[in-house]
Amino acid sequence: MCALAAYHSQQLSIRQTADTVQRSKGFVQYWRKKLQEPDWHSGTHGGARNVLFNDAQMDDVAFLLWTFIKFEPQATLKECSKFCAHFGYGVQPEWVCRLWQRIDYTQKVVNFRQKLKYTYENLRYYLVLGCVFNFYRWRKSNFVTNLIFVQRV
Repeated sequence: MCALAAYHSQQLSIRQTADTVQRSKGFVQYWRKKLQEPDWHSGTHGGARNVLFNDAQMDDVAFLLWTFIKFEPQATLKECSKFCAHFGYGVQPEWVCRLWQRIDYTQKVVNFRQKLKYTYENLRYYLVLGCVFNFYRWRKSNFVTNLIFVQRV
């Protein structure tokens, strides 16, 4: 599209070229000047130029933070940025916050592991409880439900 606009602008007027390629007059003027002077705005065009890390580094930082947050689920953003700085990735707490937003992570829905759930004593307790219930005489038990039927008038 850009090359087409620059090529047509050499043969037609800027207004006619803008109508042909269905772009603005400024777009055509920019690419016309770019074709005439290749060193003008010679940097890359499009995309964000304020990227802190390349893709490989970004994956490393995200993996580091995800591992850290698994072991410290209540860590603050400042603690996360200090953890990254320890590994040579200088990030601000705001950057960590934006990363958590991009991957839809929130501390409000943290999945905590119950540490005492799988201890030897607790597992033994449930094993004994299961054995006791297995030998209990259920026919001698009476169950009362908490159902109350109220007729509405």
